[in-house]
Amino acid sequence: MRILIVLLALLLTFGASAGEQDAGKAASQSCLACHKGPLSLKGRGSDTLVEQIKAIRAGDKKHPPGLDKLSEDDLEAIAAYLDSAE
Repeated sequence: MRILIVLLALLLTFGASAGEQDAGKAASQSCLACHKGPLSLKGRGSDTLVEQIKAIRAGDKKHPPGLDKLSEDDLEAIAAYLDSAE
């Protein structure tokens, strides 16, 4: 019985991660319209991306408008997707 519970927990965990990646992929498409090639955001680390977005929101860095419309969940999902994307 314990094995069944552990397997079910693992399936639920990995299912949530896939859903989060799908949300991050969809939300990051507008970012990737400009940030590709030498400006790529991919593989920079999710913590770094979240810090950069917060710095932009605070006015410490320049960026075209639009990041203020993202929720904290959007930020985390986008950063996680871009960090894991190839």
